[in-house]
Amino acid sequence: VMNVAAQPITLSFEWCGNAWNSQCHTASFRQSVINSIVFAGAVLGAFFAGPLMKRGRRFALQSACVCFIAGGAAAFLARNYWWLVISRTISGIGLGLVTVGTPVYISEMSADSDRGYYGTMHNTFIAVGILAAI
Repeated sequence: VMNVAAQPITLSFEWCGNAWNSQCHTASFRQSVINSIVFAGAVLGAFFAGPLMKRGRRFALQSACVCFIAGGAAAFLARNYWWLVISRTISGIGLGLVTVGTPVYISEMSADSDRGYYGTMHNTFIAVGILAAI
């Protein structure tokens, strides 16, 4: 998603020193950091998912929703590079929480006879979503 908005973001923040050029080393580096920092946040989120899930699976997933809302709001309100990095990190933390928490929640909430089906459908639709995004 960020690759689609990379040029307008670069021009809006004038990372190349002007409002018409979006191809420079600084812009390329900053776009790479903004795209990849989500995964660093996901590692943090996955790390904290265990302690949060001890308070309840639903609480952990609700915490992820709070991270997504806060990260999206911070990205919307971002006025410089560092706010974008912070917002993407917050969204990444939510991604890590969801990645760990959702399969556990699905397995605990589904009946024993349907657990394999729902777990498989969860993974299948993730793969279909990735394929559709290509």
